[in-house]
Amino acid sequence: ISCLEGHTDKVNSSSWLSCGSRIVSGSLDGTVRVWEASSGNQICCCQGDFTWVLFVSSSRDGQMIASGCSDGTVRVWEASSGNEISCCQGHSGSVTCASWSPDGKLIASGSSDGTARVWEASSGNEISCCQGHTGIIESSIAFVQSSELIVFGSWDGTVRVWEASSGNQICCCQGHEGAVNSVSLSEDGKLIASGSTDGTVRVWEASSGNQICCCQGHVGAVNSVSLSEDGKLIASGSTDGTVRVWQESSFVLKPCRRPKRLKFR
Repeated sequence: ISCLEGHTDKVNSSSWLSCGSRIVSGSLDGTVRVWEASSGNQICCCQGDFTWVLFVSSSRDGQMIASGCSDGTVRVWEASSGNEISCCQGHSGSVTCASWSPDGKLIASGSSDGTARVWEASSGNEISCCQGHTGIIESSIAFVQSSELIVFGSWDGTVRVWEASSGNQICCCQGHEGAVNSVSLSEDGKLIASGSTDGTVRVWEASSGNQICCCQGHVGAVNSVSLSEDGKLIASGSTDGTVRVWQESSFVLKPCRRPKRLKFR
């Protein structure tokens, strides 16, 4: 449909705005750009005094963008103009992931420094610092719908649940034998699914950290997991080249018809 050209270096992250017609992207060229998807036209360019943009995430209403940067900052931008709203400072390592609370008031970020931090989006003030992980927190973060709890997965092989307002740890989910690459929450916040380099998908009880089941079948690292809204299905993607769907009743592998191959010229 369109090709979005303008960045002068590798694009690390992209995300749709809630309007469904615009895309935001972050690049090693140090810019965050907003595009019109249908035409490829650039709407605005967000620039600061940081180096690399490693991650971008948009608020649920699509009005604001958060960018995680290699200088340890999280920057908040106005999506329509590209103006900087706030700068969140506190991490001592690169910011590798960020997620908005459902109400758009808070941002949670994970870093190579092993900490997770919660920020007030409008001011950039730090609300809490969650310390306990002993490995990098990379691309595995989720807010519970009420915005009261956050879930992080880490290279230390654990999934941890924290109270957003205080940074207190609620529980620690242990069982993976490799780094946790991805986490997903059920809509009601009761279940957590996690995917790991150990090739397994595990389901946990969010309130206690107890493991409900371990889904085995992938022969490569699991890089992404997603729980369905009702919590009855999990989709997982792996370096083994497969996407697998697991269903409730201890989340056994759901039989799926092999899709037809598409031919491209």
